[in-house]
Amino acid sequence: MSATENSKASIREFEHTLVENLLQDSLDSIYFKDLESRFMRVSDYYVKRLGMKDPSEVVGMSDFDFFDYEHAQDARNDELEIIETGNSKKNKVEKEVLPDGRTLWVLTSKMPLKDETGKIIGTFGISRDISAQKQAEFELEKANKKLVDASRLAGMAEISVNVLHNIGNVLNSINISSVNSIKIAESSKHSQILKIADLLEANVEGAPFLTDDARGQQIIPYIRKLSDQMDKNQETLLDELRGLEKHLSHVKAVLQTQQSYSKNTELLESFLVSDIIIDAIHINKSSFQRHTIKLEREILDEPEIESDKHRLLQILVNFIKNAKCACDEHPKDQKIIWIGSKLCANDSLEIWVTDNGIGIPPENIPKLFKHGFTTRSDGHGFGLHSCANLATELCGKIRVESKGHGEGSKFILTLPLVRTCPLDSA
Repeated sequence: MSATENSKASIREFEHTLVENLLQDSLDSIYFKDLESRFMRVSDYYVKRLGMKDPSEVVGMSDFDFFDYEHAQDARNDELEIIETGNSKKNKVEKEVLPDGRTLWVLTSKMPLKDETGKIIGTFGISRDISAQKQAEFELEKANKKLVDASRLAGMAEISVNVLHNIGNVLNSINISSVNSIKIAESSKHSQILKIADLLEANVEGAPFLTDDARGQQIIPYIRKLSDQMDKNQETLLDELRGLEKHLSHVKAVLQTQQSYSKNTELLESFLVSDIIIDAIHINKSSFQRHTIKLEREILDEPEIESDKHRLLQILVNFIKNAKCACDEHPKDQKIIWIGSKLCANDSLEIWVTDNGIGIPPENIPKLFKHGFTTRSDGHGFGLHSCANLATELCGKIRVESKGHGEGSKFILTLPLVRTCPLDSA
């Protein structure tokens, strides 16, 4: 065997070792599929997730052998699109029901798999488990709804022990999720992959396979691309963690707000309205992604206001949630929500949330803020009633505009820049 052939064999062996180490040690699910979406190679972690013992048990099978039809078909459609267009799909949140009945949420990125000539021969992907974060979000939404329902029914006079208990459970869940997210991010070994690429690039001389062979020329760019993708996945995970911290802060603030009612105390402070709008958007971020809703900001003025920012945040979160539901009920190709603010006369401020959803019939507008009124089968009629009460407590008022069915709606909150009315008279 010639020196060149020996070099090529050495490079192939080293390349094989790199891929094997990645597939064996990665904490993410990594998989390679052919044009028919059949598994050709999978990481050890993914094998365990599928309830198998060895990668050879997975090879030749497809998602249809492990998941429900809806998820498997959705994955197949994505892969067909990647094969046809050559475009990647990145950071898609997916729900998976595993063979043992467990439900997982994963953040998935998929790319086209090419041979040495550049021809697409399949797909490969990376999926990261974000179930802890999603569970915390679900529990937060459920607990916050219970909090609003219970506090309204009690006339805001006292808080239910059961609701306090639920909030405590949510706080614990969010803390656990944050710890798990940190562990996942810190235990990632992908930084070593880039070092391997640097080492290969620094020693490329004398390795004809890396410089002259079409297949070898793809090794270093492929490793760098893989490292870059894993960097992006880690960044997304850290973003989720920061989102959880926002949720935790909001839940604590809501709890403090509810406790303050029985003490008749003020929670006034100065803050930028744009900051509260951004927080409200961030709290609903995952919902926008799940329901493919586009958000547009129309912040015309960014004044500082003196008020209770957590009461204001509750109103905006509720407005946005209603807008999202209105968009879901209207079969438009593009669902859009606009949120904005502007200064008005008499030292007041308007904040609005507009949607292009199902709209509101004229006869329903006067009923919207009445306790128990709802047009949704799964609604309870507490949310907008709660918003009206909160607006009054902030010395503000809410009005609604809609041209009717299919024409969308606009909810407008008007507040004084400085809240002067006492809590007793609000």
